[in-house]
Amino acid sequence: MGENSLTFWGKVLSDVLPESDSEYSLHHIRTKAQREHLTSDPIKNIQYNSQAWSHLILLSHKEIHLLALELVIYNSTDSTTIFIAKADSTGYADISEGEGARINIRLAIEQILRVFIRVVSRSGILTRICLFARTQPQYLFRESGKNRGKHILNDRELTKWWMKVNTSLLSEFSTLNSARIHIPGFEKSDMRSFLLSDPRWEEGHIFCNGLDQAKELALCHIPHFPDDPKSRFLEFLVVEGRSETTTVGQFFLELQMRQEFLLGVVAAIIGVEGLVDSSEKHLFPSPMIDHKLYLKHHDVLISTDYSTKELARNATLQFIDGLPSEFTFKIKGTKKADIICDGNLEKRVNAQTVNVISQNLVRKRNKPQKMDSTTASTEHTNAELNLALKRLKS
Repeated sequence: MGENSLTFWGKVLSDVLPESDSEYSLHHIRTKAQREHLTSDPIKNIQYNSQAWSHLILLSHKEIHLLALELVIYNSTDSTTIFIAKADSTGYADISEGEGARINIRLAIEQILRVFIRVVSRSGILTRICLFARTQPQYLFRESGKNRGKHILNDRELTKWWMKVNTSLLSEFSTLNSARIHIPGFEKSDMRSFLLSDPRWEEGHIFCNGLDQAKELALCHIPHFPDDPKSRFLEFLVVEGRSETTTVGQFFLELQMRQEFLLGVVAAIIGVEGLVDSSEKHLFPSPMIDHKLYLKHHDVLISTDYSTKELARNATLQFIDGLPSEFTFKIKGTKKADIICDGNLEKRVNAQTVNVISQNLVRKRNKPQKMDSTTASTEHTNAELNLALKRLKS
């Protein structure tokens, strides 16, 4: 296994993970840079090159995977894009069955994403966060949707969950250019409930900012992400011979008629764009590997069964056994549990219990938090992360 909780990841995550008699393990696999073509100019027959790195991050406890996050980072001459490809949980987030402590998976994912923003952003270069939110029983943990402890979010819950995650990340931008959500087929008046009463959010998308969407070609501005409905539509336009005529405005008008958006469910395109103060640079401690080896580990993850706790433990051990130790980092949770007194009865509960968990992640049925408490929690978490990153430099 990797080093103890004094590692990079230990200092970043220990404050948001509940105390436990067992350490957590974070597994981080990342690829070497590959050349990708995010956008192109069909008229000039030019493909715009980007460097791309794939990242797979998993958190486990007591030999059971709890959550997984798959990201792709793209660097071009004018932007750095963090594409959130997939996120999932197994539904086994109770770290101590006797005490009822439960990991706040949303807080853990927010913390991981904050670190990525700070590590990959470049001074004076736009940083983008992009994702496509749609609900499914599972994405990375096969058969985990059969786990009764895993609450599968419906389309609206999932979209609002991702909006809360991204709202917490807005403070990472020294200059925020735009924060937008677009749900194909929805009128602007129907979007209010998804904007979280936060004036920083607008209806729309972050592609083609400041340009005339009625004139700019879709392929020049809309990125080609993996396993993304926008990308499939871009490919369709090329096959149909319409790549040289379809504008950004026309693209999004027609996108709402695609199959993914005709099923009567909410499928959201969420994006944030701005500048990040990247004066303090940090590097990920895990080595980079070839893409083929990355896919080998990825295939092991998505091909095993997580439908029961026993099968999930077997699947986790199979994954860990095939993973070199330099990709695993031990973390000691330090987050205290609150004591809630009810007459003569004391119950231990986690200090910040997650409301909803993204893309099929687990939800604990609590009363929804108010915006002011969420903001306070975010500010507290930011302070903890700032302190952790300062420790890394010392």
